[in-house]
Amino acid sequence: MYDLMMGRFPGVTISNGEIIIRGRSSFEGSNSALIIVNDIEVDIAMFENISPSSVRSINVLKDSSASAYGSRGANGVVIIELKGKLD
Repeated sequence: MYDLMMGRFPGVTISNGEIIIRGRSSFEGSNSALIIVNDIEVDIAMFENISPSSVRSINVLKDSSASAYGSRGANGVVIIELKGKLD
């Protein structure tokens, strides 16, 4: 999944198993993006287990467009739509 995202979205970096959208400026906590798969919030372990061949689309929300997810989307949001259901 990381290979599917790398170089495809400007400003998005992948470091130490985290998807970083807004840079690395936090003193505490994580700067990793919120990951939504088929309208369900998932953790990085579940993200890593998604087969790239099952992905229909990937969208990255930054700035005000991520505000629909409240404080959870403060570091950006990765929205993945699969061709089928999430296992």
